[in-house]
Amino acid sequence: MKSHFMFPLLLVLLCHFFVCESSCINYGEALWKSILFFEGQRSGFLPKDQRMSWRGDSGLNDGVMGGYYDAGDNVKYNFPMAFSTTMLAWGVVEFGDMMPPEELRNTLVAIRWSTDYLIQCVAHRGRMVVQVGDPGIDHNCWERPEDMDTARTVYTVYEPNAASDVAGEMAAALAASSIAFRPSDPQYAKKLLSTATRVFGYADTYRGAYSDNLDIRPGVCPYYCDFDGYQASISIHDELLWGAAWLQKAWKLRRISRSNYYLDYLKQHGKTFGATDNIYEFGWDNKHAGLNVLVSQFYVEIEVTIFDSGFQEVLAENLYDFESYKVNADSFICTLVPNSTYPHIKYSPGGLIYRPGGCNLQHTTSLTFLMFDGGLMMARVGFGGGLMMVKVAIWWCCINYGEALWKSILFFEGQRSGFLPKDQRMSWRGDSGLNDGVMGGYYDAGDNVKYNFPMAFSTTMLAWGVVEFGDMMPPEELKNALVAIRWSTDYLIQCAHRGRIVVQVGDPVIDHNCWERPEDMDTDRTLYTVYEPNPASDVAGEMAAALAASSIAFRPSDPQYADKLLSKATRVFGYADAYRGSYSDNADIRPGVCPYCGFDGYQASISMHDELLWGAAWLRKAWKLRRNSRSNNYLDYLQQHGKSFGATDNIYEFGWDNKHAGLNVLVSKEVFEENLYAFESYKVNADSFICTLVPNSSYPHIKYSPGGLIYRPGGCNLQHTTSLTFLMLVYAKYLEQSSKSVNCGSVTVGPTYIRQMAKRQVDYILGDNPKGMSYMVGYSNKYPQRIHHRGSANPSIKHHSRPIKCKEGTFYYESPYPNPNLLVGALVGGPGEDDEFADDRSESSKSEPTTYTNAPFVGVLAYFAANPQTI
Repeated sequence: MKSHFMFPLLLVLLCHFFVCESSCINYGEALWKSILFFEGQRSGFLPKDQRMSWRGDSGLNDGVMGGYYDAGDNVKYNFPMAFSTTMLAWGVVEFGDMMPPEELRNTLVAIRWSTDYLIQCVAHRGRMVVQVGDPGIDHNCWERPEDMDTARTVYTVYEPNAASDVAGEMAAALAASSIAFRPSDPQYAKKLLSTATRVFGYADTYRGAYSDNLDIRPGVCPYYCDFDGYQASISIHDELLWGAAWLQKAWKLRRISRSNYYLDYLKQHGKTFGATDNIYEFGWDNKHAGLNVLVSQFYVEIEVTIFDSGFQEVLAENLYDFESYKVNADSFICTLVPNSTYPHIKYSPGGLIYRPGGCNLQHTTSLTFLMFDGGLMMARVGFGGGLMMVKVAIWWCCINYGEALWKSILFFEGQRSGFLPKDQRMSWRGDSGLNDGVMGGYYDAGDNVKYNFPMAFSTTMLAWGVVEFGDMMPPEELKNALVAIRWSTDYLIQCAHRGRIVVQVGDPVIDHNCWERPEDMDTDRTLYTVYEPNPASDVAGEMAAALAASSIAFRPSDPQYADKLLSKATRVFGYADAYRGSYSDNADIRPGVCPYCGFDGYQASISMHDELLWGAAWLRKAWKLRRNSRSNNYLDYLQQHGKSFGATDNIYEFGWDNKHAGLNVLVSKEVFEENLYAFESYKVNADSFICTLVPNSSYPHIKYSPGGLIYRPGGCNLQHTTSLTFLMLVYAKYLEQSSKSVNCGSVTVGPTYIRQMAKRQVDYILGDNPKGMSYMVGYSNKYPQRIHHRGSANPSIKHHSRPIKCKEGTFYYESPYPNPNLLVGALVGGPGEDDEFADDRSESSKSEPTTYTNAPFVGVLAYFAANPQTI
């Protein structure tokens, strides 16, 4: 793949954040991947944050280290490398304000990898390195760059030998990059511009093609001296004009009169250097179309100045001097329009721009970039009596559920406690909690405490998602989901011993008084343990459910581990049922666990009973899968205790401390599949739950925000939205399998309508909402930047190796700037009942992510990733 056509494509993708058609192509995903590509082309010492991890250091004995291999070989050709750099920089100049902050940073890193190298190539006055590596020898081998043992010839041009083409492009690259870096690193921008000016001086003083040098020609031809049908005879001139145009633009930005020198250069040499020729090519060795588009912007700017200041003859003269560039830019566009009167560029039967010779997509991406450059130009190009129209829609018209799925699973890697594995993808995290009484597991939210109650619920929901929708997941994401489950179940297994259960690690009162990275924790790591005969029906019941549900999820791929989980689940449930009562009633436990004993409006008084039924329901399902008669014991348990434990109450909550709606949906499958009418009440309650979600039913309705989001008062709202949406999809599946519908009095709803309701919630969360923002971090080009999360908000160990102590982190907590570490895939608390959202880490109810918000969403996204056209 040629690096010199990747970034024009990248910026076209960026524009398509805002230009969507009916097909759901995810341009955001393609954007970050097109930038990532450049890491695979790097030469030199690779940095610690290298994401393309299969690459290693290479070219360490090159005369000039760094830069990029241009394609699939191991040669560093400065001519196309400089063009790639110019296009990366031009993209940032025109569209950088549209990029997500992380991708803008990655793009600037990609540019600098090249510019640092190019600066080295011209470090000495009077000579210029133009290439490293002998292509004749290199192309005779098929070696990894890390293994190169071929001659690494350094091709150098010395004055007064000519190099207008490669030096002109290098000057353009450095000047364009100086504009790209000016907002973030003005000192580096100044260095780039100074070097660009000097390099252009060489190019203009010693005019001619570098390939005319007999010492150079064997190494650069036929590769980068006359390629793909370009007109090499005029190549030295277009690079001189191209370099001058970028220097004019860069010096003008600095408001220095030197810019006029390059403006005069363009006026003086434009015609003689062929700028006004009708040449419609654009690529590494022909800049005419790009030059005309770029310089036509000067024409437009002068035209606007004349209009704003009143007609002035001197400005009018400047206008006419550059009108030919604008005319040629218009003509270039017209050749791309099939129904214009101009000669047309060729298109393939499928609609792809096609130019004969070599790699075709280099033409497609470069020409497409020019079409998008500065919507200002597009609006001014006429075609007969009409204009080229661009269809504009809100970015979320193309929600990519597959991208959201893998990111929602990736989030769990940011919550890990313990020794992190080598394949850890959330690389800003480090090992933590190594002195905990029980290692592993997850921090539940933005703090550093491991609460087993919500952790177990998160695990149950991850497992239920795999049980119901795992066959819809791409194999890699199914594997990642199982890894996420096992990170918790391995921990939960350690927590359950005969006669005692660890229910929490970490004192929340002390922890919440600090703003520390988990890697720096120096607070007490209290181990909260319940011993028999003290009760723990709620937390133990949920742990039993988590282990039993996970045993089902693992049975196809790891039956031995599944057996272990089921055995442990059975024993933990025995403790929960033998010592009935809430774990928070224990005076030794209550001070530490009560953030999770009665929270967010749930009915804590009945919580221990619903967890017992919930655990029994999952054990019934898991033992039934084993075809073991023990499953009947749990069926009898559900029938015997259902009414007395409140299963038949019309309770429509579902979350970490109230399982009634989920319990009713889960057990209703027994009615649909087995015709067990003794459990009809569970199905009736599941039907009633669905009816409360239907706005025009005769049932009491759940509350929706004006923008259409399910809203429950108290705490983090999206935990309700994701959990209830998951239940909608599961129940729709059960209804469809049994050809049933739900009668809600005034209206009857079937699986299709229920899925439509669920999709509305998913789309709202991912961006189809009044704020036009995604509430998943790292998804789309607009998402929360200041989340309430210690690991994300404090600088990472890699960038701040000294420990950040308890109160030292307050500086980062109160910082107005975005979090330095992206917790990709995290769902925050979300907006309020009025759809309003403040991106403020101090508003934890809206800005804090939790594992139990994400966990149900994984299964939901798996369904919609496989069925994106659900209407």
